Amino acid sequence: MVLNLEFPHNQLSTASTQAVHVSPVVLLSIIDSCTRHPAGEQIIGVLLGYRHSNQNHIRIENSFPLKYSETVPIDHEELGRLYLLHLQVNPQQVIVGWYTVGSGIINGAQDIHKDISDETGDKQAVYLNVDVESLANSLEFPIKAFVSSPIGLSSQGTMFLEIPCFTEANKQEIEGLNLVKSIAASEATNHTQVERLEIILKEISATLSTLDGYVSQVLAGEIEADSKVGRYLLDTISLVPKLDPQVFEKVFNVHNGDLMMVSYLAELTKTQLAIAEKLNKI
Repeated sequence: MVLNLEFPHNQLSTASTQAVHVSPVVLLSIIDSCTRHPAGEQIIGVLLGYRHSNQNHIRIENSFPLKYSETVPIDHEELGRLYLLHLQVNPQQVIVGWYTVGSGIINGAQDIHKDISDETGDKQAVYLNVDVESLANSLEFPIKAFVSSPIGLSSQGTMFLEIPCFTEANKQEIEGLNLVKSIAASEATNHTQVERLEIILKEISATLSTLDGYVSQVLAGEIEADSKVGRYLLDTISLVPKLDPQVFEKVFNVHNGDLMMVSYLAELTKTQLAIAEKLNKI
């Protein structure tokens, strides 16, 4: 028996985990896994991070996807292998829970939660539900976090209790999230890659026009100069490489040619793999 209930957060005394803090890196990783899976396929994965000293708050810093099918249980051997590979890069991070992509709790969630809880030991596992499809409509990251709690004293069933979930990001991460949201919005309106590039270039042009107007007003004495803004502009301009138009055009064409070659090789490899897979089935 599985229930999904939402209680006031001050009434979650039965749940040891009271809040979850999610890094934008996790959200971007989940979005990336969505683009690599066929449409309609259920996506799940493992969450990694840190538990605060009081064990009541979890900081989710990383994730990796898992193969899943409703008819096939989670492969703990594969999970352990992926986790060991992750520990070579982030030895301090531990498994804190799992995630799914969709608008609600999936079928069989309680069984998956039990499997993941085996990996977290005596620590309570967190279930994160990310609704990626609504990103293009709301331009927000709809995330819900749950913990599993037994029903009654006999523990004959369990229910998912929703707990507070926060997205924490620094300035650079916020810019990355805004870029992802803007791309999702443009894709929602069926823009082609060239049209999206045109939109981005127009935004850059508008920003440069605003900047040019500000500098002109300062030079004309119409507004007072701001030393902080001046230093920021100087640092930004110093990062721009000084190239002649002819050199820039040559570099751009070479880069564009390399990119087209890589795209061609990728499509060729994909085709060869598809043919090989069909031949093996004969």
